[in-house]
Amino acid sequence: HIFKIDGPLDLTYLLEVYELLKMDKQGLVYQNIKPITPQSFPPHQSLFDVIRKKDVLLFHPYHSYDSVINLIQEASIDPDVVAIKQTIYRASKDSQIMEHLLRAAESGKQVTVLFELRARFDEENNLQYGFQLERAGAHVIYGVPTLKTHSKVLLIVRRTKNLVERFVHFSTGNYNETIAKIYTDASYFTSKKSVGQDATKFFNYISSFGQKPIYNRLFASPFSIREELFKLIDQEIEHQKHFGNGHIILKINSISDIKTIDKLYNASQKGVKIELIVRGICCLIPGIEGLSDNIQVRSIVGRYLEHMRIYYFHNNGKKDMFLSSADLMTRNMEARIELALKITDISSKNKVQRLLNLQLQDNVKARENILGKYNHV
Repeated sequence: HIFKIDGPLDLTYLLEVYELLKMDKQGLVYQNIKPITPQSFPPHQSLFDVIRKKDVLLFHPYHSYDSVINLIQEASIDPDVVAIKQTIYRASKDSQIMEHLLRAAESGKQVTVLFELRARFDEENNLQYGFQLERAGAHVIYGVPTLKTHSKVLLIVRRTKNLVERFVHFSTGNYNETIAKIYTDASYFTSKKSVGQDATKFFNYISSFGQKPIYNRLFASPFSIREELFKLIDQEIEHQKHFGNGHIILKINSISDIKTIDKLYNASQKGVKIELIVRGICCLIPGIEGLSDNIQVRSIVGRYLEHMRIYYFHNNGKKDMFLSSADLMTRNMEARIELALKITDISSKNKVQRLLNLQLQDNVKARENILGKYNHV
């Protein structure tokens, strides 16, 4: 049947069609790929004990998302956990995460949740869970005036007799169990004091609207992410001038911010090698002689939606790497609350490097952008 509709069409109904097909027409849907249970989190061992010893970086949906859910569950029932603070951009319909937060609030823990009410298609879920959490005694914030909160961060504060510990989960993806099965995202667990202090400052800032804090390892939008990126680009220009090894890799969903594009053009003109992995919108045109001939752009589109944002700067061999919630769009730089976290532990940096190398070598799902037109590799 074909129906002509005068107006926009909400294509989210296709998810329901997919669920029906999955039951009755299995040959028309993908076979499930079982995610890996991370070796970093052995069964029957406290996640706090693991994260206390080392940082852990996972890539979903290849790694099971249960680790994130289990961390919140453990925090909700641990008598030494005094506070859980989290940003929620898209809550799933039947969210285990929300159930654990409700249990934590009902047991007397200090639970603070910031819901974004302008998350397309998920406003109703966010509101419903917000009301439930309020009734359970949680502190619920419904967005920040004039700004969309797009950052994804979880802070758990644990107190024993002689010690206060902060555990942080930082993600490029939404705290949504359904989306976590089809979006590729990075998931970072740490108990480093510098990150815990940054997360505390962040939640204090968005819950009190006080003075903008100074962070240790976080960059925050509005404005600061772009400012810091420009400093890092200038650093690569200097390294190219003195050592000839300026190199930038950016894995993002979209790039349309004119100021950032102009900055990358300038770096290209100075000889810096720039490799962009851009799934969607790309307003930068690579390969223009004298302007962008040192810039390569590719898009990877496959079974999973490429969603993680990674910023890589060679830094004369030191290799600065950042996970971020922000695309290089003006709205992300100026009109949203976004976060970027610097990764410092060697194991996680090596994993990020390997992932970027694999994507830059892809010759199956990748398309290369040549003078503004995409061609299959």
